[in-house]
Amino acid sequence: MASKAMLVCSEANGQTNDVSKPDAENGLFRTITPRSTHGTYQLEPDIKFPRVIVAKIVKEVVDSLLLGREYEPGFCRQASRLITDVLKTRVKLLQLKRYRIIAQAIISNVGDPNFYSSSLCLWEPALDTCVSYEFCNGSIVAAVSVFGIYQS
Repeated sequence: MASKAMLVCSEANGQTNDVSKPDAENGLFRTITPRSTHGTYQLEPDIKFPRVIVAKIVKEVVDSLLLGREYEPGFCRQASRLITDVLKTRVKLLQLKRYRIIAQAIISNVGDPNFYSSSLCLWEPALDTCVSYEFCNGSIVAAVSVFGIYQS
């Protein structure tokens, strides 16, 4: 049984370390109280992923950057990175504990018929979800997705 005044810890090499020795700086004894640890496994989230709120955020971010723009490869490359960064930041501000947020944005020219995309991940249908938004303005086509993956 360890007391508050004297606590002896066993190290990995088998030696013991008396942690209530005098402190070198001020000569006082350090007292370490043992703390209890509990498993942090939580099989279900406290709050489900708010799809409606995230869908509004996605639409707002995409429309603010792409509405009224013409397709330019350099701009679209930067816009796709900016969209994903802003979406991850805004969704993380919702403080969804234990959710991993993944954002994907694909932007292409309307006249380009070669547009392919694929995603693959392990999925728990009861807990994980995805919000998608498609944008088209006559010059730009964009497909944006935000995935909320619960980490149990």
